[in-house]
Amino acid sequence: IVAAHNEEVVIGKLIESMLNQNYPRELFDIFVIADNCTDNTAKIARKYGVYVYERFNKEQKGKGYALEWMFDKIFKMKKKYDAVAIFDADNLVSKNWCKEINSKMLEGYKVVQGYIDSKNPN
Repeated sequence: IVAAHNEEVVIGKLIESMLNQNYPRELFDIFVIADNCTDNTAKIARKYGVYVYERFNKEQKGKGYALEWMFDKIFKMKKKYDAVAIFDADNLVSKNWCKEINSKMLEGYKVVQGYIDSKNPN
């Protein structure tokens, strides 16, 4: 899940890094929340064929509200997931990220945290 607010400049590179995983593509989905965006974040994300949800709520602003809103949608879907990862739009992931996280989950870990370097630290 990527919670993004006006991230048109960086969202594409994150999605590209996610799609270039050394891991079967059919085993993971990418959800982008375009949260109260006034730019082209949603349009750019859609070009990559990922799930894009646009959220507009002037009273409940911020990443926490966006994630809660998205989790509610995901948990009601017919398709069930055994894991969820949360990313900032200015992150990049290594090609082996999914593989490494999955290996830790298969070892029995319930929570796994990875180091994700920002591509836009400013």
